[in-house]
Amino acid sequence: MGKFGNFVGFQACWFACVLGAAHGAEWLGPVVVLAFTALSLRGRANVAREL
Repeated sequence: MGKFGNFVGFQACWFACVLGAAHGAEWLGPVVVLAFTALSLRGRANVAREL
């Protein structure tokens, strides 16, 4: 995932956190962030270095 993909993913996570909290779904933000992190790390050779 390139820089643009990271930017789009970060923005999606941010909006999920803000809009989820605004609508009473506080759990939505952390779930989206966890999913994005898992997708970002998928297929990486050295996951510990990426974190």
